Amino acid sequence: MDKLIHYPMVIGEELVSTGSEDLIDPATGKVFATVALGSKADVDQAVAIAKQAQIVWAALSYGERSAAMLKLADALEAKSEELARLEAKIPGSH
Repeated sequence: MDKLIHYPMVIGEELVSTGSEDLIDPATGKVFATVALGSKADVDQAVAIAKQAQIVWAALSYGERSAAMLKLADALEAKSEELARLEAKIPGSH
């Protein structure tokens, strides 16, 4: 049996998992992963951190912001096969 993967939330630089919910593959009816559920406190914390991050982001030069976006693009590309497999299992996304 495949190892069940848990996907936590990221708030700031912290992995957060207040609770979890099973993700079920509609083709098989089997649980293939779990995802974190957030609380109101998690949302409040995420919003507060995002507001602070926006101030820092706005202070960066165009070149610094561009470099950060290219780094993000590289990270997403490195995980593209995994992301595509997950997206294919999400009901109603096709």
